[in-house]
Amino acid sequence: MRLFVSLFFLGLLVSPVAYGGIYDVAGLPIKARAATSAQARTMALRQGQVEALEVILRRLSPRADWSRLPDAASLDFETMINRIELDEEKTISRTYSATLFVAFAAQPLRQLFQDLDIAISESQNRPLLLIPVLEDRDGLQAWGQHWWRDAWQAQDLENIPSPLILAEQGEADIAITAEDIVRGHPVKLAQLNRRYDTSTILVAHALAGQTGRLGVTLYIFGEDESDVIIRTYSAPSGSAAAAPQAVAEFLLLLGERWKTQATPLDNATQIVTILATFADLPAWLRMQQSLAAVTSVRLVRLVEISPPRAVLAVSYTGSQETLTDHLDRQGLRLLNNPTTDELELELK
Repeated sequence: MRLFVSLFFLGLLVSPVAYGGIYDVAGLPIKARAATSAQARTMALRQGQVEALEVILRRLSPRADWSRLPDAASLDFETMINRIELDEEKTISRTYSATLFVAFAAQPLRQLFQDLDIAISESQNRPLLLIPVLEDRDGLQAWGQHWWRDAWQAQDLENIPSPLILAEQGEADIAITAEDIVRGHPVKLAQLNRRYDTSTILVAHALAGQTGRLGVTLYIFGEDESDVIIRTYSAPSGSAAAAPQAVAEFLLLLGERWKTQATPLDNATQIVTILATFADLPAWLRMQQSLAAVTSVRLVRLVEISPPRAVLAVSYTGSQETLTDHLDRQGLRLLNNPTTDELELELK
């Protein structure tokens, strides 16, 4: 006998949550001084939450809409926060400092942008492999610790629209020369992609001048795209001082490139019927939890259920390829049955 129910009555209404920390702000330094250490802590924490919200508002929205964003301090930001973590807390002579992590709630921010009529991108690009290469009087340096690598390492490379994986410099990595990396040697880069399970490599080549100038060439070596971006910076105190600005601008540029591709898809909703198969009730519950963690899924409606199968109407944004990829990241496999031409979903 088939059982027809709704997700509402099952208590399994599926709503999307952010994947990969797109709603998280990590490693934010905060500092304040006040009449008492307690007041300094309260002040620093408030300022940090406002700054974190500003980061999120810009991260999700296209740069062209930034002028329309509200002042973060004027918003009821505390109701938009899921979790706060503090690290490296210090109190010295009524001065409080710490490193702040803020996890924002997706739904109130979605509602805010909807009220503002601003299309946002909640999805993240597939991680890209980053290799910072410094060229100075000592020649080309792809490996080892240097100020150019430090500048990238100091940034949050994970919780951004286009996340980056900083090459770990293992034995197999350092066997590849800086010259081969900058030239984009196809065989050597393919080895790196296989090692890190990536398909695109970013080579950030910094040329340090003697007069405080810093020339940066960003090579994008990918299966689907290749590009070269060149920028020049300068700082009176030397090339290294210009590195933080350069890195911040390139991260912004990469994020905007991804949002340009993703935003139209993220805001175009499609509905597809999927046949889900599961072994038992615990497996069914795990499947529901995994579906709830898929960024591109907006709503799941249970059409009918007859264990070990269920028919789902899935409302999602983006392409079916993107949906398949997002499901895969959450431990779900979406297959097209060649016999019935139906989409089937199962736990991996």
